[in-house]
Amino acid sequence: MPTDIALHPLGTPVHGNHPPSIVVPKLAGQVALAAAANSAPLVVPPPGAKLHLVSTVKARVDIRPTADVGNLNPATSGMILGANERCVYSLPPGNYTLVTADFV
Repeated sequence: MPTDIALHPLGTPVHGNHPPSIVVPKLAGQVALAAAANSAPLVVPPPGAKLHLVSTVKARVDIRPTADVGNLNPATSGMILGANERCVYSLPPGNYTLVTADFV
């Protein structure tokens, strides 16, 4: 159940926040993150960023500050990724890690 991750900076006042400006490069990304595997740390600079997730199957996702990575538990998370649907989350500045699990 791979999940693709893309972290985009907030858009400019001219371009808006949704979607991010095409000319602004992606901050981070990961392709085909396996279920139950922690993502690479996502570094979100001020003023924040938009996290775009796409999973091949319906899945639960848990996102936590990297310092709190021991408490990642997607099985109890209320954040659901639909199969092949883009989900967008807003993250304040900080370092984050995420993990996914099959939706059951």
